[in-house]
Amino acid sequence: MSGKCLPVRYWSNSRSKCAIDLPASDSSKSVNDTPPTTTPTTGAESTAADTLNDVVESSSSVPQPNPVLTKENVERKSMETALNDPAETVLVSSPTSPTSPTSPISVSSTQQQQQQLQAALPPSTCSSSPEIPIPSPLNTNHTSVTANANTDKLLMELRQKKELARRMDEELYYLRLFNQELSEKEQKIQSRMLARRKDQKQLLDNYNDHIRARRATDDDLATIHNKLHELKAMIKTISISLTQQCDCNTATKAMLGFWVNLHEAIRNMGDPLPVNRIQMLTEKFLMDVLVQNMNYSSFTGLKISQPYTQLQMWFEKYEPGFCTRFRQDIAKVVVMSNKDTASDTHQEIQKLNERMFNSLYVSLLKAFPFIKQHDLQESDLSKQYSVKLRAMVDFASGIGHAMRGQEVDIAAAAVGEGSEMFDPKTMVDEDGQTAGIVTLCINPPFIAYSNRIEVLEKARVLCCAPINTDPTPTATATATTTAIPTITATKS
Repeated sequence: MSGKCLPVRYWSNSRSKCAIDLPASDSSKSVNDTPPTTTPTTGAESTAADTLNDVVESSSSVPQPNPVLTKENVERKSMETALNDPAETVLVSSPTSPTSPTSPISVSSTQQQQQQLQAALPPSTCSSSPEIPIPSPLNTNHTSVTANANTDKLLMELRQKKELARRMDEELYYLRLFNQELSEKEQKIQSRMLARRKDQKQLLDNYNDHIRARRATDDDLATIHNKLHELKAMIKTISISLTQQCDCNTATKAMLGFWVNLHEAIRNMGDPLPVNRIQMLTEKFLMDVLVQNMNYSSFTGLKISQPYTQLQMWFEKYEPGFCTRFRQDIAKVVVMSNKDTASDTHQEIQKLNERMFNSLYVSLLKAFPFIKQHDLQESDLSKQYSVKLRAMVDFASGIGHAMRGQEVDIAAAAVGEGSEMFDPKTMVDEDGQTAGIVTLCINPPFIAYSNRIEVLEKARVLCCAPINTDPTPTATATATTTAIPTITATKS
C-alpha cells in the first residue's frame, strides 16, 4: 500500500453509502484492486490496512436503495450536504505518519471531484420524484390553532345536539304520559257515555211504555202522519179512476151542487170543467166528508158525544191540565169497546160509517153515474168503487181514534177559502204558485198543538193571484186578473 494520505469522507445522509476520495493519480484504481504484496507488514501497517478494509466492507455491506425511486434525491441531497457542511469531512492520515498534515494535492483533487459531481447533478426542479415539504414552525403552529378551533366548534355543536336530543326525549316521554292519561280519560268518558245512553234509552222506553199505556192505539205522530199520506193516496187513486170515464158536463153540474158557497169559484174554472179540475174537486169532496170523523174534540155518532163535549168545556175552564188525560181515557174506552162486535159502541160506530159511505156514494153517483153499473159488472170485489169507499171510511175512522188517543191535540185546521192568503209554511199550491188568495182548500192541514205547533201534513190549496190596485205603468201593462169575491168557508 502507498504511503500517501487517503482522505475518507463519510456522508451525513444515512440513506447514502460511504464514498472514498482517492488521489487524482490513483482515481482509476480501487482500493480493493490493489494487488497483495509479499512484503511482511508491521503491526501499525497491519492495523491501518485492517481499518481501511473494514471501512470498505462496511460501505459495501450497506443495503442499496431502489435506484429507480431514490437515486436522484439521494445524490442531490448528498452533494448539498457536502457543499453546505464541509466540517464533516475528515482526513485520515497514513498509518505510518498519523500526525502529518493533509496533502494539498488530495484536497485539490477532492474539490475538483465535488465540482464535477455538482455540475453533473441535475437541477431540483427537473426531479421526477416529488419531495414531501417540511412545514415550518410558524405554519405548524397556525395549523394546530385552526385544528383546535374547528375541534372546539364541532365539540360545541355535538354538545348542543346532545342537549337538544335529551330535551326532545324528555318531551316525548311527557307527551306519551299525557297521551296515556288522555286515553284513559277517553275510555272512562266513553264507558260513562255508553252507560248514560243505556240509562237514557231505558228512561225513554219506560216513558213510551207509560204513554203508550194511556193511548187508545199503538200509533204515534209518525204513524199518524204515514196514515194520512196513505189516505190521501187512496183518495187520489179513486179520483183518477173516476175522471178517466166521466162526462165533463154531468160532472160539472154535480160539482156545483156539492158546495153551496163555492159556485162562483167553480164557474171561474171553466164550463164545463176540464178533467184535471174535476179530479181536483173530487179529491176535495172526499176529504171534506172523511175529515168530519177526525175531530179530536168530539166523538161523532156516539151517545156520549154530547155529555163529553160539556165535560170537556168545564175542565178547560177549571182544570185545563186534566182535559188531555180525560180525552185519552174516553178514546181508549171507545176503542176497547169497538173490538166487541156485540157492544153498543161498535154498533154506533158502524152506523156512523154507513152514513158517511151512503153520503159519498150517492153524491158520486150524481157526478159519475157509471159507478153503479161498474160495480154490478165487476166480479172482483177489490175493484168495486163501493168497496173502495167503505175501506176509505173505515180507515179514516181509525185515524180519528188514533188522533184522539194522543197526548197532544191533533186536528185538521180550517182554511178561509176566498179570504186567506197563501202561507208556504203550511200550504202547497196545486199549480205551484207561491203567493195569492186561497180559492179552494183541497186537503186541510193537519197540525199537532202542544208546547209548539208542528205541521204533520201541509194543506193542498188552489190560489189565484191578488188584484194589484197600484195605478203604476208597470201594473197597467200587466194582464188583468178576474177578482174572486170573499167566500165564507163552510163544510157541507
